[in-house]
Amino acid sequence: MNKKNLAIIDSDSLCYMGAKEDTLQQVIEKVDTKIQEILYETKADYYVLLVSKGKYFRHDLSVDKQSKKASYKSNRVYGIQPWVKTVKEYLIAKYDAVWYPQLEADDITAWLMHQELYLYPDNTISSCKISNLDLKINKILVAKDKDLLYSIQGKHLNFSKKLDKNNWGMEWIKTSLDDSLKFKANQLLIGDASDGIEALKGVGPKKAEKLLANWREGPIESYILGIYIEYYKGNTSKAIYEFQKNYRLLHMLTTDEDYIREVGYYPSLPEFQKVIKEVKPETIDF
Repeated sequence: MNKKNLAIIDSDSLCYMGAKEDTLQQVIEKVDTKIQEILYETKADYYVLLVSKGKYFRHDLSVDKQSKKASYKSNRVYGIQPWVKTVKEYLIAKYDAVWYPQLEADDITAWLMHQELYLYPDNTISSCKISNLDLKINKILVAKDKDLLYSIQGKHLNFSKKLDKNNWGMEWIKTSLDDSLKFKANQLLIGDASDGIEALKGVGPKKAEKLLANWREGPIESYILGIYIEYYKGNTSKAIYEFQKNYRLLHMLTTDEDYIREVGYYPSLPEFQKVIKEVKPETIDF
């Protein structure tokens, strides 16, 4: 039996595809076309769309005790594209997109990429292998977010690669284990400005590269913690507090332990949708 491909799609970025002057119908046409392009490019037999809704556990982690305000994603500018929430509901209604309370689509995407998934003879997908007839699923990560594309080992599809000023396409990205470790280590040193996460003040890409150059073996997180302790000039308790806070803000949840610690429940597998094979879709210039 031939292998079956499962496209695991972080779909939040799909909701922002439209220009601010687009009508709702124009935005939906762009979204539909992009989804069909993704399914064709990945040769997907099954797919799942994942979206984020509501507040996330990271908002609570980032609340300032004095101002009572959360810094997580507080610098994001919303409202430029008026149809974002409507498109998200459209994805849920038409494509059975899935969301989980307190969690971001990134987390569930990363969690699914770390699961062993099997196709049963009745065409259902599970994380349990029952017999030799069960076929292991080939998982394909599809996203725009660098946090997913560069922090998980494997070959992934960036569905929104900017080709030039007016054109966007798709790009396959190969991330090695070493690349993924260094990407996450860099975030712990530099932070993530797009999410409002500041790690070590004064540490930029070049300085982070120099700091990481001395890492040879052992858990890279332990090495980074040592950098935090040195940065905070021996104030070990402050260093540990800041390290664990930034780690929890930046770390995507991949294990059952992660989920119990942060949100108090284990996620269940979403329903995976079967792809109805069609001819190659026409590409629309956006």
